[in-house]
Amino acid sequence: MKRLYYSAVIPGLEETAARMLKKEGGVSVEQTLAGGVLYRSIRTPDFAFCRRTFLVLARLPGVKDPEAALRRLLASGGWLDNIPYEEAEHVHFRITVSDGEAKVHVNMKNVALLERAIEEQTDMHVDRERPAVELWLISNASGSLFLWHRKEKREQGAGRLPADFADILAFFAGYDKKNAAVLGCRDDGLPRAMLARGARKVACVCPDRESAGRIGRIPGLAAVAAPVAHTGLDTAAFDAVCLNLLPAKDSPAPDGNAVRSALHEAARLTRTGGRLVAVAVSGEAEEAFGRSREWSTDGREACTVSGKQVAIRLMIRQSGTEDEE
Repeated sequence: MKRLYYSAVIPGLEETAARMLKKEGGVSVEQTLAGGVLYRSIRTPDFAFCRRTFLVLARLPGVKDPEAALRRLLASGGWLDNIPYEEAEHVHFRITVSDGEAKVHVNMKNVALLERAIEEQTDMHVDRERPAVELWLISNASGSLFLWHRKEKREQGAGRLPADFADILAFFAGYDKKNAAVLGCRDDGLPRAMLARGARKVACVCPDRESAGRIGRIPGLAAVAAPVAHTGLDTAAFDAVCLNLLPAKDSPAPDGNAVRSALHEAARLTRTGGRLVAVAVSGEAEEAFGRSREWSTDGREACTVSGKQVAIRLMIRQSGTEDEE
């Protein structure tokens, strides 16, 4: 039986996430919402491109106010049947009320009543400090959802490209690319995602020797330390290139000249008809993306990553062209 799930995704890439979900076996997408996607799945989902995934206990369309949603949940306990009781035995939980982006204040009396109802119907117990299960009530203009989330640990070190964003960039690069490259590679997240999506080998151009040494030890990855505009890699050797122009922490974003130089180098590396996924902070880079005659635009996206407005440009390598002077 298919259960209903909600996955929170990168703001701005909801439609992309929905397309990716439709490619997964046993999944049927029901609705794309701001910041997430509702879908049914025959198995418990664990998709790298989803930031966090919840089992839907109750869906309250049209109920936009969290106080009204709490009262509705207290008045009708049918949603209790949707709790995965095989996972609920002797676990601790807490309830969080949110608008999908930030927590909101509500009458804690109603929250306490809801907690008591859950404790009476299950073997679960409230622990607001260290819960194993989080129950989220998300209320916004789309309505309200009451959600179950079993907490899991995902490693995300400082300065790393978020795992969900890396997987989406790898999806944009395409499936089964024999040879791929990542320019501006500071960690192994994106090249690993490209390997997982079918690349045979991935060359990584890193900003320093330490990163190159660490990444180059991973099977299927080769790494060099070089600037993105002068990589030293072979000409026309790659089917797909990901160009990461997001600045490191406390570093300025590259200017237009730096972006154009990086695009020119990416064009030198890519076979005619090959694919480029270029990502940068929104602003000056977008103009440079549009001025390159070595590439034709195949798509563009805008999203929010780690609090930054980010532009993504999908391009196809043209033949016999040079950058506009």
